[in-house]
Amino acid sequence: MALNAASHKPAGEISGQPLNAPDETAAAPRESSKDDPNGQYEVDPNRGAQEDPKKIKSERELEKERKKTDKQKKFEEKKNKMVGVSATPAASKTKEKKAKQGIIEEKALQDFHWYVGTGEKKELRSFEDPLYKAYIPKAVESEWYAWWEKSGFFEPEFGPHGKVKSNGYFVIPEPPPNVTGALHMGHALTNALQDSMIRWNRMRGLTTLWLPGCDHAGISTQSVVEKLIWREEGQTRHDLGRPKLTEKIWQWKDKYHANINNAQRRMGGSFDWTREAFTMNPTFVTAVTETFCTLHEEGLIYRSNRLVNWCTALNTSLSNLEVDNKELDGRTLLDVPGYDKKVEFGVLTYFQYEVEGSKSNEKIEVATTRPETILGHTGIAVHPDDNRYSHLIGKRHGLDFVNILNDDGTLNHNTGVFEGTKRFDARYKVIAALKEQGLYVKSDDNPMSVPICQKSKDVIEPIMKPQWWMRMKGGMAEGAIDAVRDGKIKIRPEKSEKDYFRWMENINDWCLSRQLWWGHQTPAYYIDIEGEPGDDADGERWVTGRTEEAAKQKAKVKFPGKEVTVKRDPDVLDTWFSAGLWPFATLGWPEKTLDLERLYPTSMIETGWDILFFWIARMIMFGVKMTGQVPFTEVYCHSLVRDSEGRKMSKSLGNVIDPLDVMDGITLQALHDKLKVGNLDPKELETATRLQKTSFPDGIPECATKYVLGKLDASFEPQRHPAKTHKETLAELWILHKFNFAAAEVNAALTSREFSEATKVVYEYWYHHFCDVYIEDSKSFIQAGTLTEQ
Repeated sequence: MALNAASHKPAGEISGQPLNAPDETAAAPRESSKDDPNGQYEVDPNRGAQEDPKKIKSERELEKERKKTDKQKKFEEKKNKMVGVSATPAASKTKEKKAKQGIIEEKALQDFHWYVGTGEKKELRSFEDPLYKAYIPKAVESEWYAWWEKSGFFEPEFGPHGKVKSNGYFVIPEPPPNVTGALHMGHALTNALQDSMIRWNRMRGLTTLWLPGCDHAGISTQSVVEKLIWREEGQTRHDLGRPKLTEKIWQWKDKYHANINNAQRRMGGSFDWTREAFTMNPTFVTAVTETFCTLHEEGLIYRSNRLVNWCTALNTSLSNLEVDNKELDGRTLLDVPGYDKKVEFGVLTYFQYEVEGSKSNEKIEVATTRPETILGHTGIAVHPDDNRYSHLIGKRHGLDFVNILNDDGTLNHNTGVFEGTKRFDARYKVIAALKEQGLYVKSDDNPMSVPICQKSKDVIEPIMKPQWWMRMKGGMAEGAIDAVRDGKIKIRPEKSEKDYFRWMENINDWCLSRQLWWGHQTPAYYIDIEGEPGDDADGERWVTGRTEEAAKQKAKVKFPGKEVTVKRDPDVLDTWFSAGLWPFATLGWPEKTLDLERLYPTSMIETGWDILFFWIARMIMFGVKMTGQVPFTEVYCHSLVRDSEGRKMSKSLGNVIDPLDVMDGITLQALHDKLKVGNLDPKELETATRLQKTSFPDGIPECATKYVLGKLDASFEPQRHPAKTHKETLAELWILHKFNFAAAEVNAALTSREFSEATKVVYEYWYHHFCDVYIEDSKSFIQAGTLTEQ
C-alpha cells in the first residue's frame, strides 16, 4: 500500500505531488479502491473534528509551530533551488518535471567525469549540488571504487607471520570472461553470487581473495577480429600474415579487456586487482608449456591422424564438446553460413552404381544422406553372407582414403569438374548428374542428427587430420572421478554431480589442436631428418620442448648421428587447455609462490552448469595431475539467464544485455548499434534487432532513487560509527529487529548455499519491511523530528 507496485515509486509522487512535498496535514494511508487503485495517501477530512477550536495553545506549542513553519519555509526554498525554477504547482505534469530535470542533469554532467581513478578518498559534496539532488548514480558512485582499490580493502588480510587468519581462508578464482566484447547479465548473476560469498566470509573474519581475470577466447576473439578486418580493410588473415594479425588481436584485446574491467569495477565487485590474471600472460605461457611437455613426456598427450570435427567456417578442428547435434525428424531446410538459400537435410538419396565389367549391365543400389561424398567413394561394403552379392566380393581393405574437401568447404582437385564448388551446392549438382545418367532412384525422409558448430553454426565435417590428443581413460579421468566420489570436491546441485559422473565415465580422448593464430602455440616440434622423408602424422617425428633449444637437444638424442632440424607446430591449443590451469596458474604455478603455498587449493568455483564439462572437469583433471591436490573443494552450478525466447545469452546470437546498460539506461537505437560491432551473421543480426524492438521498445531506463536526499537538511551528518542512540522510535526499533532476524536467516541460507532462499529473505526485508513500512513511517519523523526532538 505504501508503494505503487507497478512503478516502484514512493507514494505521493505518482499523483503529481512532489516526492519531498511537505506533510502539513497528517496523511493517513487507505486501502486501494476503484477510484484510487494505487492506494495513495489522501488528507483525512475528519482529522481534528474532535479538537476544541477554542483551546488556548501554550507558549511551548506556539514555539513548536514557529519552528515547524521556519523549517517548512527552508524546505520549500531548498526544493525550488534544486529544480532551478519557482515552486511548481502540484498539478504540473510529470513529463514537464522530467524534462526540466533532464536539462539540469545534462548540464551538471557536462564537466563531470566519474571513475577518474585518483585513488584519493572522495570529497563529499553538498546536497545542494544538482548531481546529488537528482541522485545521478554515476556521480554518487564515482571515485569510491578507486579509493577502495588503492586502499587495498579487497586484498587478502593475513595474520601473524603472513599466514592465513585463524578462521581460515576463502578463495574464489573468478570464471574469466572472454575478451570478445562486453559483459552480459549472466556475468552480473555470477558476480553477485561470488561477491556475496566473498564479502560474507570477509565479515566472518577469514582471509579472503576474489581473484579476477580474463580469458583470451581463441576461436571467438580471432573470428571477431578477422571479420572486422574484412569489413574495414577487405583483407583476410592470410593477406596480413600471422604477426600482423596477432598484433591487431592484441590491440582488440587491450581495448575490450579494459572495458570489461571497467564494468567489473562499476558493478562494485570486491576483486583484488593486484592479482589480476590473463590466460596469455607470461605466467600462463610458462604454465601451459610445462603442462603440455610433462604430459607428452608421460605419454598422456600423443600425436595421431584421426577423424576430427572440422568447422569450414572457422577453419579449425573442434572437440566433441564444441559440437551440438541437431536432431531432425525428416526433410528439413537449415541455414548454413555462406549460403544464400537454406540447405536440405534429413533426406536419404538412393542411387545405383554400375558394376564394372558386368555383361548384363548389372547395377547395385545404395543410399546416402551426403550425395556430394560420392565423389570420394573407392568401394562398396556388402555383407559377406548375403547371397545376392557373393559374386561381387573381391574388393580388399586398405583402399585409398580420398579426401574431396578443402578446409574452407569447397571441393578439391580430386572431384574433377566439381573442383571449387561449395560442398552443399555440389550436393544438388551430383543429384542432377545422377538423373542425367539414369542412376538416380528416389529420395525419402530420413530422421538424422546433424552436427553443428556451437560458435559459427556451420555444419561440421568429419575429416582425417593429424592432431594432438590427450588420453582420458586410463590417463586423466580416473583421478578426477575419484576426487569427487571421495568427497574431496562437492558439486552442487546434486543433479550436476550426477551429470559429471555420467560424462567422465564415458569420456573420449580430447583433441587439443586448433588451426588458429591467436592462442598458446603448441610447444611441439617436428623433426626433419636430412635425406629421410617423413610424415607429420607420425608421433615419432615429434618432440616437445620448454624452449626451442631444449627441443633440438631432444631431437638429437632421439636420432643420434643424424642431421636434424626442428620446426614448431603452427597450431595453437584449445582455449580450454589453458583455462583448465586457472585455479593454480593464477596463483603462480609452476613457481612455488607464497600465494600458492597459502591459498591453494582454492575454496569454491561458482559458474553456470553449461560449462561443467568444458571447464570444471578439466580443472579437476589438471589440478589433481599437475599439483597432486584438488584445485578447489566446492563447485556451485547456477542456472542460466535466458532471453524471452528461452535461449541462453550469447554474443553469437546478439541477445546479450550489458549490465551497464541496465544501470545507466540506453536507447533502442544504441542497442541496435551495439549489435553491428559484434560477430553476428547478417541473418542473426536481423533476428536480434527484431528481438530488441520487441523486448525494449523504449530502450532500457536508468535505475535511480532520490527519496532520502530530498528529505534531509543540508546540515545533516551521518554517525561516524553505526550504533543505537537510545532515542529510537518504535518504528526504528522494529526495523532493526527485522534486520537482525533477516541477517540470521541469510547466514543460515548462505551456509547451506541456498542462494535463492537468501535472496528471498533479503527481498522480503527490503521490499515489504523496509520500503512498504519503514520508509513510510520515516516520512513523519524525518520531516517533523522524533518525539525526543520535539
